[in-house]
Amino acid sequence: MSSLAERSGARLSHVTPRGAPCAHRSYELTCTAYDRLLNLAEGVCQICGTAPEQTKHGFLVVDHDAAVGQWAVRGLLCSDCNTALPFGSFPEWAREYLDQPWWRTELERIGASGRVPPEPPPGSLVTTGYLNFRRNEAGWEHAAAGYSGPSRSWGELNRRYGPHNIRLVSVPDVEEPSKLPRELRRAYVFASLRAGVRPTEVARASGWSEAHVRQMAREAGIEPDDRYKERADRLRKAQAEEPS
Repeated sequence: MSSLAERSGARLSHVTPRGAPCAHRSYELTCTAYDRLLNLAEGVCQICGTAPEQTKHGFLVVDHDAAVGQWAVRGLLCSDCNTALPFGSFPEWAREYLDQPWWRTELERIGASGRVPPEPPPGSLVTTGYLNFRRNEAGWEHAAAGYSGPSRSWGELNRRYGPHNIRLVSVPDVEEPSKLPRELRRAYVFASLRAGVRPTEVARASGWSEAHVRQMAREAGIEPDDRYKERADRLRKAQAEEPS
């Protein structure tokens, strides 16, 4: 498993398993995030201080808050402490650890609220960064071609991947975007800008000023004018390749 630690100077880093993905990724933890957590824990169980090599399995396990979601990592524990924490319990011996979960610290670090945003309308496409989901009549299903698995509800999707990890990619044509709930309207603006729609058009549709839309773009690291130029170039190229 990937959570075995090695020292590199004064900093701890995990050993990546050969030929297999890191187990911490199932909790939406990147390798960089896992190493931050490993160093916060100082490489030992965050409740009893047991070192990885002293545990039953030889490594620390990722502990998460199942009541919040798969993504809500609380910290790193030895197998004994992890097993001794029944679902939904808050024993006094673990109070300090449970009062400062890793997931809450991470949300504060990136400036995210962790609240589930309004559900986008049918036909919308969202991404977790490596998986895409599209909403249909039954719920949210993988957008990958040939996928036949069950659909998920919006709540299930957020509990599995975390609201801060889900980004709206595109929405179907909305007659009046300006009447959408504020958070969904923001998502509509970001999706439109990333798709290369002109800020003036996005502002007109959203009901916000162009200056406000451009400020939102800057804060999100989007260069709308460059995106529009790329989109226009693609359209011109596609039109040029059409048979006459």
